[in-house]
Amino acid sequence: VILLAMAVSFAEDFERKTFLKYYRKSNIFLIMLVKSFPIWILSIFNVMVFYAMHLYFKIPLPEHIFNFILLTGLFVGASTFLGILFSVLMPNALKATQVLMVTASPAFIISGFTWPREAMPLAIQYFTDIIPLTPFLDAFKILLIQKGGVELTTTYLQHLSVLLGVYFILGALALKIKMTKMKKIQISD
Repeated sequence: VILLAMAVSFAEDFERKTFLKYYRKSNIFLIMLVKSFPIWILSIFNVMVFYAMHLYFKIPLPEHIFNFILLTGLFVGASTFLGILFSVLMPNALKATQVLMVTASPAFIISGFTWPREAMPLAIQYFTDIIPLTPFLDAFKILLIQKGGVELTTTYLQHLSVLLGVYFILGALALKIKMTKMKKIQISD
């Protein structure tokens, strides 16, 4: 859902040709923050609903709640910046949504949650390493199902941190390049 919301965010402004009107003099990082902020606020609401469902249905909560919050924050951040990257790279909102649906739809199956990743072909295992859902679900299983300690999730937190950083940098670079091209086109018109 995060990916799809972000896919429409930038692509819609590019399609309507309103992006430069609103963000011409803005800093790339500020633009990314402004576009991400509503998603992050909604994510907090989603986590609260998740927590309420656990309480209402008497489902056990993860042992280390602050680690779960950190894990969720990194997952939301990495997913947001991946969505920004796709949103900037795709020519329109429809194409961005289609590409991200192809990525997001099989994510639960190939992320190792329903079927062990080790039993999948090597190419799919490599692909799952770049999807933020994979390290999130691996760490979530440790915290919730296996009742593991925080130290067991460190690798997954680092993995999500790297994905967040890489997608942030790639998204910022793609946005910078796209803005530069749009400004050149606008000047030549």
